[in-house]
Amino acid sequence: MPLTAPPFAERFPVHSQAMWKREGEPAQPVTILGWPLADGTVRVRPADAHLSYAQSLEQPVPAGEIHPTPEGSTTTVTTRPDNGEKTMPQNTPTQPTDLDKELEELRKLAAKVRAPLPVASETWEAVKALEARAMAGWELADRFAGFDAVATGSRRAPSAWRIGRELSDEEIPALTERFPELEALGGWVKSLSAAGFAPFQMANLVRKVQAHGAAGGDES
Repeated sequence: MPLTAPPFAERFPVHSQAMWKREGEPAQPVTILGWPLADGTVRVRPADAHLSYAQSLEQPVPAGEIHPTPEGSTTTVTTRPDNGEKTMPQNTPTQPTDLDKELEELRKLAAKVRAPLPVASETWEAVKALEARAMAGWELADRFAGFDAVATGSRRAPSAWRIGRELSDEEIPALTERFPELEALGGWVKSLSAAGFAPFQMANLVRKVQAHGAAGGDES
């Protein structure tokens, strides 16, 4: 094993992103696949989504031509078999601002990952379909990391996961008309609904309290 392997691996761990810079050629994003070999080369896979299948195969390049990815750079990756593209930051989990909308997007991504692979007549078509599924899985994991961080940090959850529901000011009068007992709760109707109480449960609670009060008055 070459003595240069540990320092190289510390700078460029396996599966990390780097830039391949050759003299007279534009810098090209690559994925590191291993440590330098005895001949001074390291195997990489080009990460440019615009390359053909043959150009995107792994290949040995001189270790001296591998450089760190600039801070704040982005990589364009193919996320769908129809060659739709999306630009995303390197190693930066998506931070959702609306948990309800983000949950919908996560469910769509999960369905894409679980969808059956299309029947391919050519090998390159099958490879592209596998790559698309792999990228969808990567995006799902990345976005869920941000989703989980926001939900955990604020102790919030999307409405689909909550036991209760948020009532609007327009819904309360309609519920009070159906369950007159709710009028006695005043502003507590919203709070109890958010805590998971259904309207009929709140109405039964009021009836029990009123019945208990009436029974106590008769005894006195």
